[in-house]
Amino acid sequence: MLHNVSDRAKTIHIETGNMLNMNNIMLKVWQSPVDELLECLKIVTNECQDPLPAKDEDLLKIGPLKNNSELANSFDVEDKKDLKINVKVFVTKTDKESLLNAINGALSSLSTDSIDSLVLACPETMTEKSLPCLQELWKVLEDFVDKKKIVSVGLSNIDTQLFISLYNWAKVKPSIVQVNLATCCVVPPALQEFSKQNDVQLNTTSDPADILPKDSLKQVIAPQLPFSLVWIFRYQVQVKCRGVLASKGYVVCCQRS
Repeated sequence: MLHNVSDRAKTIHIETGNMLNMNNIMLKVWQSPVDELLECLKIVTNECQDPLPAKDEDLLKIGPLKNNSELANSFDVEDKKDLKINVKVFVTKTDKESLLNAINGALSSLSTDSIDSLVLACPETMTEKSLPCLQELWKVLEDFVDKKKIVSVGLSNIDTQLFISLYNWAKVKPSIVQVNLATCCVVPPALQEFSKQNDVQLNTTSDPADILPKDSLKQVIAPQLPFSLVWIFRYQVQVKCRGVLASKGYVVCCQRS
């Protein structure tokens, strides 16, 4: 747990690094992604009390551990074409700046010019009436696609009608939609039919919309420190030809309240 943070620090980034090298994490069967993430963050913050130097004095970087610091950049450049990088972004705010920072953070942390697949997990507060907010976030994703920094984009934890409305409006269509069966016992038939008709990849997920609840964050950053969660991204790097998972990890961003 982080107990002491410089008064100058306005933002904290906690990087787990490659979890595949963390035997005490990978050998366990986790009840949910929340438990897995929380345990990783506890390990990193307990063992990395000395922050890494950052160009921005307002930014405090914690982790990754030395033995699992390699990400996609651990592979030779000539091998990167054989890797598939998948990223899922969880945002707590519906502002464009948070999403922009999260994606740029992913590109930087993974030392890559492009991401093959990015899925945006919609905040719990989004309803059918949230289309204007979602459209603003989607414009950010479309801009990254236009710049060839993201190949395909998708959505998770989204209401069926909201997804259909966004799809019909979007210039760059979502090619993936994820449904959380914990909040929806069965995949909505309307979403199944729409996905089939429009060639959208429909998947189920165990990721909750709130992947790091406030009570869990208090176990990572001491409650007396005035920091709140802004975004999280999870990355998975696969070897295309073999389908082998080469790297997996999280980066968490918190800002001074």
